[in-house]
Amino acid sequence: MSEALNFDFGSKSLDDEFTEEQLAKISWTGFRERVVALSGKDNPTVGDVVEYSRG
Repeated sequence: MSEALNFDFGSKSLDDEFTEEQLAKISWTGFRERVVALSGKDNPTVGDVVEYSRG
């Protein structure tokens, strides 16, 4: 997932929120928007990304 989204997920814990800057660097804009929408958070956590990437 790190390679596909251009982000080192190992650099954060599951409870850490993404900053606006980090979210902007995620390669797949549609994916990022999906996680934000499904989580209901402007700054989802790494755990949210894992949870809502399962489709």
